[in-house]
Amino acid sequence: MLYRALVALRVVACAIIAIFAFAHPAMASISGATISTAQPSYTGRCPVTIAFAGTITGTPGTTFTYSFNRFVNNGQQVTGGGTITMPPSGSYAVTDSIPISSTTSPATFDQIWVHNIAFGQSDVYSAKANFSVACGLNPIYTHAQNTTTLIKPVLTLNSLEWTWRSYTYQFVGFMSTYVPEFGTGPCTDLCIGWIHVKNGDSAWLYHHNSYTRGWIAFANTLKTAKATKATLTLPIDGGDSGCLGGIGMATGPWHGVAQHDFPSAHDADFSLPTSFTVNGSSVTFDVTSIVQAWESGHSNDGFAIKSRLEDNGSDGNDSCSFSLGTNGVLTIQQ
Repeated sequence: MLYRALVALRVVACAIIAIFAFAHPAMASISGATISTAQPSYTGRCPVTIAFAGTITGTPGTTFTYSFNRFVNNGQQVTGGGTITMPPSGSYAVTDSIPISSTTSPATFDQIWVHNIAFGQSDVYSAKANFSVACGLNPIYTHAQNTTTLIKPVLTLNSLEWTWRSYTYQFVGFMSTYVPEFGTGPCTDLCIGWIHVKNGDSAWLYHHNSYTRGWIAFANTLKTAKATKATLTLPIDGGDSGCLGGIGMATGPWHGVAQHDFPSAHDADFSLPTSFTVNGSSVTFDVTSIVQAWESGHSNDGFAIKSRLEDNGSDGNDSCSFSLGTNGVLTIQQ
């Protein structure tokens, strides 16, 4: 009887040891990880630091290492957190903070990576905590109770008058019979472009070159403004935007003057720094320097828009035309 009891006791002890040996790895594990930020979208001055808070959960006593898998502006950054033994609560809180000095790209996030987990458990990743940063001036918030907030006004003006002018050189040889048909010109609204025609030679020569500028004016109320930024936006009616050359300041009155066949163009100043951007259905000109010149006392005779090529000495045969709508909008940030 004693022998049988000892054998039975030995079998039970072996079973218990086996159970613990196989059960321990399964019992010790990491069950999950989460991370988030209270500021998923930021607009304002940079640099800025975005803070994150997360939690790792699992079996108490499990050892593991955690890191932060950052992805900022198309670049991966893996930063060490530490090697931890899961506390009795089964939950471990972590924090991270990412300094950002420039506007971020769309794919920007932080993530918890749990690795080196006890008993060979596979790595655990949290879901990505996406965020974005747009660097710039701090947004202005206006409250009725706050009477000290300074809001710089935006002045928006609609166009009052427009026209276009054609600057032409033409020579017809005394034996030439070729007179091409130009119709009504390259366009009918704000016209920009050129026509070069050469036919024959010497006595049979027909030679015609012309280029066209568009003109547009706004209310002459700008001397009270103090522009820090000014843009002129015009819709595109048709043609080739590659014809467009730039914008300048008209240097004399053109209101009511005939549109056709000026011998040369001495009626605009294109020396001031300007730029333009073609935005699909419209063109936006940066005309800050022109508006500031008007504010300083220069005569406001409107804008002159020129073509890329203004050459009445061409011997080629080519043309280009671009038409802008006349319902322009001048926006002035003061």
